[in-house]
Amino acid sequence: MILSRYFALQLAQIASKGHLPLFLHCRNAATNLRTILNENSKALGSGGVVHSFDGSIEEMKTFLELGLHIGINGWLVYGRNKRRDYTRKCFFLNY
Repeated sequence: MILSRYFALQLAQIASKGHLPLFLHCRNAATNLRTILNENSKALGSGGVVHSFDGSIEEMKTFLELGLHIGINGWLVYGRNKRRDYTRKCFFLNY
């Protein structure tokens, strides 16, 4: 996948040298994102946020173990979204 390749390149060349926290948008892409971050773990030295997260509890835990924070959007917790109750439970885990 072209986007994945360029994202990995950006992590390796820019983020790891800039020593800045990452702000990563992750919607329907947790498995791919986790793989790329594991392969480029040096870029995670300053931490960051996985924003718009909509993955599973297990996926959330893997990002937390990498030292990242989890961010969600309002669409996931308000209204008639089917995952609303599930998402709320995720944030009350005793991790």
